[in-house]
Amino acid sequence: PPAARKAEARPPEARGAARRAQPQRAAGLRARLAGELKRRQALVTGEETGITRLKPQLLPDGLSALWADIFGQWSRTFDRAVFAGPSVSSPGTAGSTAVKAEPAPPAAASPELSAEQRKKKEIEAKGVNCSFLTYDFGVLGSASEAESLKSALDSCLKGRDVAILINNVAEFQHQEFAKVTADTIFRASNVNCHGQAILTNHFLPKLMARSVRSAVISVGTNAAEPQNPRYKFALYGATKSYNHILSSGIEECYGDKVDVMTVIPRQTRTKMNPANHLFTVTPEVHAKAIIDQLGWESKTYGPMIHDLEYSLRFVYTFGLFDTFVQWCNKSRN
Repeated sequence: PPAARKAEARPPEARGAARRAQPQRAAGLRARLAGELKRRQALVTGEETGITRLKPQLLPDGLSALWADIFGQWSRTFDRAVFAGPSVSSPGTAGSTAVKAEPAPPAAASPELSAEQRKKKEIEAKGVNCSFLTYDFGVLGSASEAESLKSALDSCLKGRDVAILINNVAEFQHQEFAKVTADTIFRASNVNCHGQAILTNHFLPKLMARSVRSAVISVGTNAAEPQNPRYKFALYGATKSYNHILSSGIEECYGDKVDVMTVIPRQTRTKMNPANHLFTVTPEVHAKAIIDQLGWESKTYGPMIHDLEYSLRFVYTFGLFDTFVQWCNKSRN
């Protein structure tokens, strides 16, 4: 081949130097791979440094309806609430994002920026401005703390028109319930329950007062439904079931004034859930299905394949298909 002939044409000393450099290049590659592996493990286990509690970052005014990648940003703690746009948060924290749409010059992401700042740059590259506020919902356990959060939100959103509230705040607990600590139980309630209740209570009057129709999207989980196996996350499923009941109750009372949707994701491959069992979809497919149905459905599992899966497993086959699916998943088929 021409490349081989070219290599042979080099002087012997050049070929010798190239061979001596190969182990060094290999060692460098192994070091980079080890560093990347360590970084990704830190993201999964939450070992990286967390964020400062209730530290507002007031950025240029702007709004984005581009939240289709919100599910793809889930980490082990995929805890965030979003107002008309996507949010990012550090592992072990719960974050929220407020955004509003206006033209903005595109900007390239910088590797030195935080995860929130990189996501802001990514959104602004689409032609809109973005602001965000990070907050740890794990401390949201008192009325005084709720008032502090509301004040921070009002300050960050001053002069902005919020059109959509997306309640996507959650924290995943995967432990046998008999071994769960009291701190974990209270934190699960603060993040998975109080986050949705306080934010919805705060924004609902503002959304209903708008001259055009607004929306509230609350993201739950199939682990909150009794017929789904929960393995070691009974606490997670129990606290997330709160989201379903509160969202359906709000839809019953205020559905004539604002679009309210209860989202129940099924098998979606994310950073928190890397499994790839039967009927798994990507975050982009799931999020697009939600946006397509907003204003038409008050409850959804997302893409049609998940509606079909639910019906086959729990409605039409007397549990036979559910037994088959669980057997396939246990065998990693």
